[in-house]
Amino acid sequence: MNVLAILLTACSITWANAFVPAVHHTRRGTCLNQEEFGSNFGGNGMGGGIEEIEFTIYPDGRVVEVVRGVKGASCEKLTENIHKALGSVTYSEKTEEYFEQELVVDNTINIKAGEWDGSSSW
Repeated sequence: MNVLAILLTACSITWANAFVPAVHHTRRGTCLNQEEFGSNFGGNGMGGGIEEIEFTIYPDGRVVEVVRGVKGASCEKLTENIHKALGSVTYSEKTEEYFEQELVVDNTINIKAGEWDGSSSW
C-alpha cells in the first residue's frame, strides 16, 4: 500500500475539520493514476517535473493539502476526486505556481527523403 493511500485512509477515518463531509463514505482511499489525471512521467519520453500532493493531518483532524509541481488551475483538476471523497473544502489558498503558466515545448523534426540540400557534387 503506498503512502498516499495510507494518508487518504487516515483522512477518511478521522474526517478532517478542514473538510465538511458531504455523505457517509465507504471508500477507504483514493488512488491517483496516470490515466485519470495525466502525469509528467507519461510515456512521451520527455520526463518533466514531479507532481506532488502532500497531506498534513493534525491531531485535531484538520487536513492541509499542498500541491507542488503543477502550474495553473490544473491542480484543482488533480485534486477534484480527493475533495469529493473527503467532503467540501472550507478554506483554499492558491500558491505561486497557480499563477504560473505551464511551459509546453513542441519539438518537430521534418525529415525529407532524398538529397541533402547542402551536399557537394564531388
